[in-house]
Amino acid sequence: MVPSGLQYLGIPGNLIFIVAFALALASFIVPLHAKYRWIVTMGRPYPVGGSPAARLGNMLRQVFGATKILTTGRSRLPGVMHVWMFYGFIFMQLNNLEIFLEGVDPSLRLPFMSGPILVLIDLVYILVFTSCVVFALIRYVGRPRRLSTAPESLYVLLFIAGLVVTEFGTETLRLVLTGHGAPYAWLAGMVAPLFLHASPAGRQIWYDIFWWGHLVDLGAFMWFLPRSKHMHLLVAPFNLYLEPIKPKGQLPAVDLEDEKAESFGAAKLEDFTWKGLLDLLACIECGRCQDVCPAYAAGKPLSPKEIIVGLKHHLHAKGPVALRVAAGASAEDLGPRAAVLEQPLVGEVVSEEALWACTTCRACVQACPLGIDPMEKIVDMRRHLAMDVGEMPAGMAVAISSIEERGHPWRGAAASRMDWAEGLDVPVLAPGEETDVLLWVGCTAALDARNRRVLRALVHLLRKADVPFAVLGDDETCTGDPARRMGNEYLFQMQAATNVQTLSARRFRRIVSTCPHCCNTLRNEYPDFGGHFTVTHHSEFLAELVREGRLPSVAGGPAGAQPATVTLHDPCYLGRYNGQFAGPRDVAAAAGGRLVEMRRSGTMSFCCGAGGGHAFTDEPADARVNILRARQARDTGASVLATACPFCLIMMEDGVKATGTERDAPAGAPGEAAGGMQVRDVAEILADAILGPEGGRDAGEAAGQAQP
Repeated sequence: MVPSGLQYLGIPGNLIFIVAFALALASFIVPLHAKYRWIVTMGRPYPVGGSPAARLGNMLRQVFGATKILTTGRSRLPGVMHVWMFYGFIFMQLNNLEIFLEGVDPSLRLPFMSGPILVLIDLVYILVFTSCVVFALIRYVGRPRRLSTAPESLYVLLFIAGLVVTEFGTETLRLVLTGHGAPYAWLAGMVAPLFLHASPAGRQIWYDIFWWGHLVDLGAFMWFLPRSKHMHLLVAPFNLYLEPIKPKGQLPAVDLEDEKAESFGAAKLEDFTWKGLLDLLACIECGRCQDVCPAYAAGKPLSPKEIIVGLKHHLHAKGPVALRVAAGASAEDLGPRAAVLEQPLVGEVVSEEALWACTTCRACVQACPLGIDPMEKIVDMRRHLAMDVGEMPAGMAVAISSIEERGHPWRGAAASRMDWAEGLDVPVLAPGEETDVLLWVGCTAALDARNRRVLRALVHLLRKADVPFAVLGDDETCTGDPARRMGNEYLFQMQAATNVQTLSARRFRRIVSTCPHCCNTLRNEYPDFGGHFTVTHHSEFLAELVREGRLPSVAGGPAGAQPATVTLHDPCYLGRYNGQFAGPRDVAAAAGGRLVEMRRSGTMSFCCGAGGGHAFTDEPADARVNILRARQARDTGASVLATACPFCLIMMEDGVKATGTERDAPAGAPGEAAGGMQVRDVAEILADAILGPEGGRDAGEAAGQAQP
C-alpha cells in the first residue's frame, strides 16, 4: 500500500505528508522572499528594455540550449555532465509530482507514468547519478583551482544522489509489491529480486523507507536551496531573461547631472541596480570567469569569481540589516550589525589592486553561463575611485591628464596628428565637406611609430581600390574609450560630446578605423550622446574590398611558393565585443597566408593585456599578459603573428621579443621581433602581398614617436 494511505501512531499518512510538505514549502519561500526584498530595497532602478520575446528567446536558448555551458570552459566534460543532470533532474520531477499526488491521495496517479516512459526514467536515474559522481570526482579529487572544495557543493550532490536513490527505490518496491511498471521498468526489474526474499511486511517497510526517505530528502533540499549558492537554480532563468538587450561593447552611461547621486560610481551595494544585485544571487561560484581571466592567469591580484563572491557575501550580511533599517530600526536597535551599513566596497570587500588589474576584455562575461557581468561592476567601482576619490595607478593618471591636456593618452608623444601622413597627400575633411570614407586615425595609430606604418599601408590599399577617403586631421581627438574604462566617465562624456559635434559637421558614408577600441566607442557608445554613425573596422573593410574585386586576392601565392604560416590574435574589442572574427582571417587568406589557429582563438581568444588602461602602465615581467599570449602564438609554430589592433600590435611585438631568445634571430623587417616571428597588422600583410614588400613602408614615414 502507498505509505500515505497508512496510519502512523493513529495519524493518517497523507495528513503527515501534507503538513511536512507545507513546512518544507514555507522553509523554501520565506528566505526567497527575504532575498527578493533585499535587492528591491537596496538596488537602484533597472530599466528593463527590449522586446519581451527577445528576452524570452535568449533565456530559453541559454537555459535549455545550454549554449554557454557547452561552448565555454577548458573542458567539455563538465558541460555535458551538467546537461545530463539538468534534463534528468527536470524529468525526475514527473516522478516527484506523482509522489506528491499520491501523498495527498493514495489513489491519485499520473496516467502517462507507465509503459514506455518508464524505460526512459530508468535511464535518467543512471545519467543523473553518474553526473553526481563525476562532479564529485572533478571537485574533490581533481581539485581544479577555479572550484572550491567547501562541503556546500558536496551537500547538493548528496541531496540529488539521495533523490535518485530514494525515487528509484520507490519505483522498485512499487514494482515488487504491485507489479506496476513491468516489463518497462528494466532497471527496477534488475534490482527487484534483491527484495523478493523479504516477507510482505518487510517489503512494505522497505517501501515506507524509500517513500518517506524521498520526502525527507526533498524537504531538506528545499530548505537548503535558498540558503545556499545553489539558489542559482531558481534565480538563473530570471537573471538571463533580464540580461541587457544592448551591444556587448556598450557600458551604461552615468547621469552626471543627477543631483541626488551620492557617488558617480559604486561606493556601496546600493549604487548597483537591483539587476546587479540579482547577479550576485545568481552566482554558482563555478569559476569559469576566473578560468578565462588573463589577469588571473598572469598572476595579478584579480579573480572575477572572488569579486562576485565577495560582493555576494557582503549582500548576505547587509541585506537583513538594510531591511530592518527600511522598517524603521535605529542604529541602537541594530547594535554591532549596524557597522555593515557603512562598510565600503572598495578596500574592504574588494581590493583596489584587483579592480585596477582588469583589462576589460569581457572574457569573464563571455564565459559566465548565468548572465553575470563582473566587468561592468569593476568599471563601476573604478568610477568611484577615479571620480569620487581621485585615485588610480600612476600610469593611468598620466594618460588621463594627457587626454585632458592634449587630446590623446600617450605621454611624451611629440608628433602631431598628421605627421604619419607625410608625403601621402592625405585629404583633410573640413566642416561642411563630404567624402565616401572618413578614416578615423586614432591616437595610437597616429602617434606610435610602429602603428604609423599600418596606417600608411592602409592608405596605399585604399588608393589601390580607388576608395575616396579623408581624415579629420588635427580636429580628431581621443574617443574617450581609455578614460571610460579607467573610470573617468566625466572625461569620456566630454570627449564624446566634442567628437559627435565634430563628426556631425561633416558628411560621409561610413567611418573606417584600424582601432577596435575606437570602432566600439563610435559604433556602440556614441549613440547615447547623439552620434549615430556607420562604423567599420579596417579588416572588415579590406575583406569587403577583396570580395568586391576592388583589391586583388593572391590566395595560394605564386606557383610553387611556400605560403607564410600565419596565426591570428583576435583583438578583444573586435571579437568578443563586436563579434567580428572573419574579417582579419579573410584578409590574411587573401594575402596568401596559411592560417593556423592558436589554442585560444575566436570567442575564447586570450587578451593582449592592453585594455582597461594597461597600455599606459608599466608592469613587472612576471605579471604581463602579453608574454603569456606570445607563448601561445609561438606554440603554433607560425612565422607570422597577425593582429588587427594598434594596442595588440604593440603588446604582441613586445611579447614576442620577450619570448624569442630560443631562436636568437636578429630583428629584420619592420614588425619582425627577435626570435624570427614577425608581428604584423593584417593591412601590412595584404599590402605586402598586393603592392610588394615595400608597399606600406615607403620613405615618407613620418618622424616622431609616442612613448607608451
